[in-house]
Amino acid sequence: MNNEKNHTVNIYFDESGKANETLHLMGAILFPQDYYLHHQEKLDKIIKNAGIHWTSYGGHTAIRDSIKILLSDVLSHHHLMKMNVISYDINKVEFNSKPIKPIISDIVDRTIYTKFPERVVYGLIRKYDKTLS
Repeated sequence: MNNEKNHTVNIYFDESGKANETLHLMGAILFPQDYYLHHQEKLDKIIKNAGIHWTSYGGHTAIRDSIKILLSDVLSHHHLMKMNVISYDINKVEFNSKPIKPIISDIVDRTIYTKFPERVVYGLIRKYDKTLS
């Protein structure tokens, strides 16, 4: 008998860091689609209308209140969600890739834009159903 459970989930991915910056972040959050659909109106109002951009946030009251609501709601349902973040230094990736560049010239781009996102997302879905048991 197969005891595996199937869950439809939403995954949201984003990255930060400009080409000239040393530190970059890639992250993703996963939560059940049912959760999103149940809270869609509130979440869409906050996410789509509040203009939450963490790097430009300067303390504006409406945005601060939206962030508080969003974080409070997320934390109250933390057992349903998973989040992964990778922090990397582009200079270290470039340096560590030097021995491979003669063989795979685009190794840096392959690592950053293929392997890192794969690791972030795969880490979310791997054994997700077991976290709900």
